[in-house]
Amino acid sequence: MKIPDSSIERLEDRIAPASIITYVDAEGDTVKITSSKGMLTTGLLSLDGGTTGQLMELDLSNGGFGGAAIAISVLHKAPTSTGLVNVGYIDAIGYDLASVKISGDLARIDAGTNSATVPAIGALTVHTMGAFGLGTHAGSLTSNINGKINTFKVAGDVTDATINVNGSNGGIGTLFLGGSLLGGEADNSGEIQVGDNSNADSIGKITIGRNIVGAAGSASGVLIAYGSIKSAVLGGSVLGGAGTYSGIFEAVKDLGSAVIGGSVVGGPVTSGVVSGIGSIGSILVKGDLIGGNNGGSGAVDQAGEIGASGHIHSVVVKGSVIAGYNTGTGTLTNSGTIYSAMSSIDSITISGSVLGNSTNPVVISGNGFDAKTATGDLAIGQVTIGGDAVRLNLVAGFNDGFDTNADGSIGKILVKGSWRASNAIAGAHQNSAPSWGVGDTLQHANDTSLVAQIGSIIIGGNVEGAAGSAQQFGFVSQQINSLKIGGHAVTLKTGPGNDVFQLALEADVHVEEV
Repeated sequence: MKIPDSSIERLEDRIAPASIITYVDAEGDTVKITSSKGMLTTGLLSLDGGTTGQLMELDLSNGGFGGAAIAISVLHKAPTSTGLVNVGYIDAIGYDLASVKISGDLARIDAGTNSATVPAIGALTVHTMGAFGLGTHAGSLTSNINGKINTFKVAGDVTDATINVNGSNGGIGTLFLGGSLLGGEADNSGEIQVGDNSNADSIGKITIGRNIVGAAGSASGVLIAYGSIKSAVLGGSVLGGAGTYSGIFEAVKDLGSAVIGGSVVGGPVTSGVVSGIGSIGSILVKGDLIGGNNGGSGAVDQAGEIGASGHIHSVVVKGSVIAGYNTGTGTLTNSGTIYSAMSSIDSITISGSVLGNSTNPVVISGNGFDAKTATGDLAIGQVTIGGDAVRLNLVAGFNDGFDTNADGSIGKILVKGSWRASNAIAGAHQNSAPSWGVGDTLQHANDTSLVAQIGSIIIGGNVEGAAGSAQQFGFVSQQINSLKIGGHAVTLKTGPGNDVFQLALEADVHVEEV
């Protein structure tokens, strides 16, 4: 049966883009721009050569492109070209777009109406973002999306670019970054920020092929959601830089789960942090947690840490936890730290060793509070260390070193190697810092009729202090139920407050029930 010509025309109208426009770029490629809605004209293009050259701007802000699918690609490749098209700026301010697909680099895009029913951009797909800096004449590397991006996919790196996804209906459904998120010298460079202090926008699923890298700029190399993050998988590391608050992966509310394929590494400032300020389901770090160093006269805090204000179900570090060194005249705190500031941690597993040093210990800290039951307040459920514990402060009932919970308890401590110059503390108040185990008392903070306990302590190797040091070390709690060292049980009396003694071979290591 012969189909009338008019039917063919109607079919072609239905499947073809509403408009197509071409131009010749700086590499000599013929570039095609298509839009499913609106009418593309040369007047919407700003090219640095007038009628040819680098596409500095595509202006979609004057109407007709709401809900459009925009695609930019090379139609005919020049002999020496990369075959990629690079775009400076797409201006779709005040309009939602069904999709934007660029077969090359995008420096900047603005779009969205903050609609409750329609995403600002349904799917944003690019090869890279910010790879050429301001060389594509975008005027800025900061993108502002007013509303939600359903799917945000970058095949390679995001370099120096800042992407703000905001609004009361903002968020990202799925974020895929095949390369790295790379900060630079400018503040907020290499940053993906979802939400702000007024909008708790969230991210569903995150996949990053390589690293989050902080640099010299403040808040450089940052991925943050002011709402929650459901799940994240990073193939590489979270690396702090020289800029304050650089190299950060954070959910201001809850972080469901995160897998870090490499390490979490702090810099010489607050940097190299993985946190869920609300709660954390599970964290797996396949490499090490490494604290930053301080060689100056200032205060350095939170340099290489994993933590939350709320509850943490589990933290697993396949490598070691290593504190940074304080070689200057300033202070260094929370460098190589795992913590729950206001709640509890169910389990911590470190396959390697915990390696603090004489200038800065590793700190593992749980507060408790929300874990109070009729029988106890388990601030830290279980800690397992596959190697040695060296210069470790394992504390329950504390927040950032301050007494906060006299009932804070630890369930089980298992160290397969040796225990050296370290402390395990539950609910106790320190008598004479930095020493533990001599003259300590029970905390007064939030004390109830519950008994602060350490359920069991098993040390596979030796227990040692620090030769040549006046510092004392201790296993300190209101009650310690069992202690085994090198396969031998240490005799303890039943009940709280009954055991106060030095370990036989170590005059600077104490068992103290307060």
